[in-house]
Amino acid sequence: MPRPIDLIGPAVPFFFLLIGIELAAALIARKSLYRLNDSISDLSLGIYSVITGLFTKGLIFGLYIYVYNNFSIFSISVYSVAAWIACFFAVEFTYYWFHRKSHEIGILWGGHEPHHSSEEYNLSVALRQGTFQQAFGWMFDLPLALIGFPPFMYAIHRQVNTLYQFWIHTRLIGKLGPLEWFLNTPSHHRVHHGRNPKYIDKNHGGTLIIWDRLFGTFQKEEEEPVYGTVKPLASWNPVWANVQYYEHMIRVGAQATHFIDRILIWFKPPGWSPRNLRTTDDPGIPEVDAATAVKFDTQIPKGLNIYLFVQFVFTLGITVSLLFARNPFELEKILLGLFSLFSLMVIGGLFEMKRYAKYLEPVRLLIFGGIVYHLFSANLSGTFQIAAAAGIAACIGAFVFWIFRYRF
Repeated sequence: MPRPIDLIGPAVPFFFLLIGIELAAALIARKSLYRLNDSISDLSLGIYSVITGLFTKGLIFGLYIYVYNNFSIFSISVYSVAAWIACFFAVEFTYYWFHRKSHEIGILWGGHEPHHSSEEYNLSVALRQGTFQQAFGWMFDLPLALIGFPPFMYAIHRQVNTLYQFWIHTRLIGKLGPLEWFLNTPSHHRVHHGRNPKYIDKNHGGTLIIWDRLFGTFQKEEEEPVYGTVKPLASWNPVWANVQYYEHMIRVGAQATHFIDRILIWFKPPGWSPRNLRTTDDPGIPEVDAATAVKFDTQIPKGLNIYLFVQFVFTLGITVSLLFARNPFELEKILLGLFSLFSLMVIGGLFEMKRYAKYLEPVRLLIFGGIVYHLFSANLSGTFQIAAAAGIAACIGAFVFWIFRYRF
């Protein structure tokens, strides 16, 4: 049987190329699609998902292989064209139900909600993923292993499903005529990201929109959606974005006077409340309007914006090196991953001018300098010595710059 092929890793440079093209097109059209703090928040959440995924996707795929090898009902050939077509529709079907239930069950919504918490809608939002979402999706895919779809076939279709959804996160493409009847398009997916009452929990398809039409969750795009969640995240911190809904369920559940309600809150839809906390005058999901909706934002000096962008690029570089690492389980690579997660938390805090971030930033820079020294010190060639010296000088320069310029 063929080995799985990684389609997403090689696609990463094209993601950033397309983001750059969309940004340039928006500037030419004089449309405001991107904000630096929001886009870095998007990418930070994507990095959190990627780094944690390095250590979990192998286990999840291994579980699929185990079920396939030991419990599959049918013997489906990986060389059958009909099987490839059937697997495509099967993957789309299980994705639809996983995505739909991620909007209807609290514990699943906690993992998916970070993807919806941006109040912008652009290609960088496609990379904004919840860290804990991957802990639940495998449950919906195991039936495919039981049926007997080969792991190679399943892995290709699952990645194609993910890759397809990147391009539909844009406001620059309008409706696509007859394609709107059966494909998930930018128009359909804009609805999915809207927090207008009529757009909530609609259009859950991946590549196709047919399941939404069949099961009553389809909504066409009418007025411009207001993007984000009903209760805005109001933070650039990727850690808080990943845990805030779980914190909400724990906090609200603790206030419940009925024990069963403390359990039910994890399985009821978002917005559900224990019996003792319900009110008869609950207004429900409020109406919103794109022309008047106010987005969460924070204002910081221009120089600090540039500084944080540069620091984010360095962190992104570490993540890319981990993405293509042969063995991410080596201690050195695990520590690099943890440093990336730490850096993104601090950068998010600095966008909000948080006091904790002010004190953590010089610590982060010192650690970064130590990492640069460690990575290059073992290689004594002249080129690497120059690179090490330049990297350490950059860290020292950033440290001095931070201390004397932005110790707010």
